Amino acid sequence: MKKALAIFICIVILFSMSGCQKINPQVESTMSDDIYQSESLIITESQSEAASTDTDKNSTDNEDISSIESNTTENTDVPHTNVSSNTEESSSENATSSKDEASYDDIVCNKIYSFQQAAFSIKGSNEMLFVKLPQEWSLQKQANGYNILKNSQAIGSVTTSVKTTSNNESTNVFNSTITSNNIAVTHSIERVTTNNSISFNRTFCYSYNDERGNNKKLFITVPYQEVDSSAVFKMITDVKTDIASTNSNLGLLKIEDNRNKILILGNSFIGSSRIGRTLQTMCGDKIYVEAIATGYAHVGTYTKNPTIMQKIRDGNYSVVFICGLYDQEAVNDLADMIKACNDSFTKLAVFPAHNENQEKINHALSLYPDTIFLNWKDEINNLINKGIDVSNFCIPDSHKHSTPLAGYVGAHMIYRAIFNEIPTATQFDDVSQAQISLLGEYTSTGIIKLIENDNSYVIE
Repeated sequence: MKKALAIFICIVILFSMSGCQKINPQVESTMSDDIYQSESLIITESQSEAASTDTDKNSTDNEDISSIESNTTENTDVPHTNVSSNTEESSSENATSSKDEASYDDIVCNKIYSFQQAAFSIKGSNEMLFVKLPQEWSLQKQANGYNILKNSQAIGSVTTSVKTTSNNESTNVFNSTITSNNIAVTHSIERVTTNNSISFNRTFCYSYNDERGNNKKLFITVPYQEVDSSAVFKMITDVKTDIASTNSNLGLLKIEDNRNKILILGNSFIGSSRIGRTLQTMCGDKIYVEAIATGYAHVGTYTKNPTIMQKIRDGNYSVVFICGLYDQEAVNDLADMIKACNDSFTKLAVFPAHNENQEKINHALSLYPDTIFLNWKDEINNLINKGIDVSNFCIPDSHKHSTPLAGYVGAHMIYRAIFNEIPTATQFDDVSQAQISLLGEYTSTGIIKLIENDNSYVIE
């Protein structure tokens, strides 16, 4: 019995050893798969991180990296030999793509430390595009734009249309677009092949709409190495547009032949500026000016006044000018004034005084886009920004009330709008000729030149 038991135990031990040998290879295989897949994912993340920090990489690189990640993920459940094959193939393609199309990465770029602001406009447009350019560049006029000069040598161009080249001469290897201050800026890199020689160019395309809503495009093209990445960032983000000069608004509110009366509604700024009296002197007997100045008045002060609103509804005035956008309630009340004027075929102009809330003015502009805004506030500010001392337009009291010279500016605006001409009157009771002379050419043109000729360029 003992001998039989010993034989049985030996048989069990032999079978157990055989079972271990069959299981262990499977465990080793599974561990090998997991280790390889983990290594593959680490490689892929490293490649992805490198791609994300290289701002001038070709988009093909990113597509290859995505392909690597996709292949690795898709093959995690198959034998590791297949995963290895896919990963190595994608990496090889990625390296080839980088060498063929992104070799500009090895080019040493010029470091830019100082910049100048240049303003460009396209002929026939009042909109100016402001761009920061390297200080060492200068511009030389040519037939269809400007040559960019560095050390008296032409290195690039500024045009309204990008130069076209045949497909076998140039290839776009990088393209990126951002929007800054409503300007779409595209930075692209082009590989150019000339007589078996390869070079790279950068092109910056600035696309924007002018004051009439027409789309304009400006292209700046230079050799790749002329600007480093920090300069590129400044050239594509530090951009804006602005008008070159104010509009004279001649005839904007031309009066009806059978109505020779206008109404100006406002607060103490209407009174302190003497705008009604000055405008009446400008107009002479052409028209009768009625100006009402109620202390602390806003739009609702008049839309809730039944006597004034009835006169407007009866069609007593050719044009109504209203001030008083100080809060949201005033913006809402403006709808009642618009309706009353529309019902009586009376023209309406929102005429913001100098202390009005700019945010509410902008909101009213967005709510009532068909209403005319004749911005007295902006006109005064533009003249101050041109260098005329603020004391000529603002009384040094707690509210900074408008002076008679500011009233002259407002009257000049209204006269131009209703008579389609520049006023010729020179003698006024409330403002002297010496004060008026401070306004320079404005009195004879009604236009304020906001941008000087220095660093401003017009493209035909």
